[in-house]
Amino acid sequence: TRLRPAKTRKSPQKRQKVSLSQQIGQNRLSPDATVHDTRRLKNPGNTSILIMRQDGDEGFIGSSNIENLLSSIVYFMSRNFKAYSALGFIYEPEAKSFVLNSYHSKSLSIVKDIRIPEGKGVVGALALDKQAFISGDLSYYSAELLYYHNREMINSVVAVPIISHAKDLLGALVIDSLESQAFKEEHKDIMKRFSLLAAALITNVRMRLFQERAAAQFQIFYEASQQFINALHLPQVFDVLVSMVEKLTPSTRIIAISFHENDKSGRIIKIKGASPDLQEGFQFKLNSGLYSYVLLKLKPVNIPDFQTLQEKYYRFSPEEPALKQLRSLLIIPIVDNQSKPSGLISIESDCANQFQGDLEKVLLTLVGNASVAITRAGLYHNMELLATTDGLTHLINHKHFQEQLAKELERTNRYKRPMALLLMDIDHFKSFNDTYGHPVGDLVLREIAQCIKQALRANDIAARYGGEEFTVIIPDNGPEGALATAERIRKRVEQKIIMSGENQLRVTISLGCASFPANAATQQELIDNADKALYYSKETGRNRSTLYVKGMGKKD
Repeated sequence: TRLRPAKTRKSPQKRQKVSLSQQIGQNRLSPDATVHDTRRLKNPGNTSILIMRQDGDEGFIGSSNIENLLSSIVYFMSRNFKAYSALGFIYEPEAKSFVLNSYHSKSLSIVKDIRIPEGKGVVGALALDKQAFISGDLSYYSAELLYYHNREMINSVVAVPIISHAKDLLGALVIDSLESQAFKEEHKDIMKRFSLLAAALITNVRMRLFQERAAAQFQIFYEASQQFINALHLPQVFDVLVSMVEKLTPSTRIIAISFHENDKSGRIIKIKGASPDLQEGFQFKLNSGLYSYVLLKLKPVNIPDFQTLQEKYYRFSPEEPALKQLRSLLIIPIVDNQSKPSGLISIESDCANQFQGDLEKVLLTLVGNASVAITRAGLYHNMELLATTDGLTHLINHKHFQEQLAKELERTNRYKRPMALLLMDIDHFKSFNDTYGHPVGDLVLREIAQCIKQALRANDIAARYGGEEFTVIIPDNGPEGALATAERIRKRVEQKIIMSGENQLRVTISLGCASFPANAATQQELIDNADKALYYSKETGRNRSTLYVKGMGKKD
């Protein structure tokens, strides 16, 4: 199709010939431009289409998911056919519906946000047969137009599908009129030509959007790979993963869950977005809920609209409250290098069909990259444990204890808060080892370590000091609090029955307490004074706790 400029008055400047498709592609002929342009489009049937542009037009161009994509074409349609309304729809295959993209109408009753499902009305029927529709008297048909709020006395309609070269349905073009027999077969043919232009335009725009989206996704993946390399701990990896998911797709909430093999449970370690029903730290046992299914089966779950399935499925427990705002839900497992679950990422939206199509594949790829980083973080964590943890008791070792004690003393000095230190020793442990052997002695050390941990607060720090000696750092506590903690540990150990075969074994411990700054000015002095108090407990009968006082340990 070629454009031939109509005769115009001579102008000082030479006018450049531009094709209709170029004008549409460049979006140069928008309806709100101040232009007077008359061109004549020839077709093989020798029918001329007069294209008029003038100011003061009362038409309105709407916008939808691809902004005003069809606006120029719709404007030309409205002018060439003297239509009451001219409309352009984009077809969304995931939602199986036509979405109004642009329109030009003399009516004020256009439904601007209309979505017409497949098979519904004149427009929806185009998705089924992909054939153009023309009617000079719409009253003979049962199909409705659907895009008007109020009933309009429409008599004539032409609706044509927009089909790509690959035979994919891309959208629809529609013109209507209040007059009967307003359109002829030749008008339908011309509308088909408009649909070819629209198909080329949509294809080009979608290709450009695809390329831009691919470039943006590549940049996000590159950023993610760089940040994953520097993320050496599990919370850091999840922070990176959540931030990258935010960049890839709109969502109302993102939930990161870690999996714990020892007790077969999941725990929420990060939430991004409003979360009135769930909090970080929430833990759940594996059952038949959706999140448990993903962790057990290692398969993603993608629900287009959770509201339609809420009575059938639940997320964590059958008793959980209904979430009326939850629509789209995508849950992706995170798998380690041994094909075992490490956790999952959950993405929610209050819009339906949010994570369908290629987006799911992109998110799966991102999570796959994160799984490598999580495996690496797990290995790094194990290396840290080997370097800082006693292999027998699983308490921190002596070297790491000294480092932690230095940090706590620095914090205590900064915030002017007290702290205390306990040293303890198993009574007569050498004789116990000689009687029962070292394997039983190791069992006793492990059991006592458990007793100590069970008696402490969350921020107290227990360590194996060496041999049969243990120590505990007690932040934000003075002498009295330290002595109370010591007694709690002592009583728990005293009451503990240790089973070794058929033997029921019992041991006791002696403890010494010192506090900072009340009993010491330096780190070494604090350790020495706690040791003096421990020595006093042993010298005065064992199985007791002693608080250091000035002068303790001096010989008369």
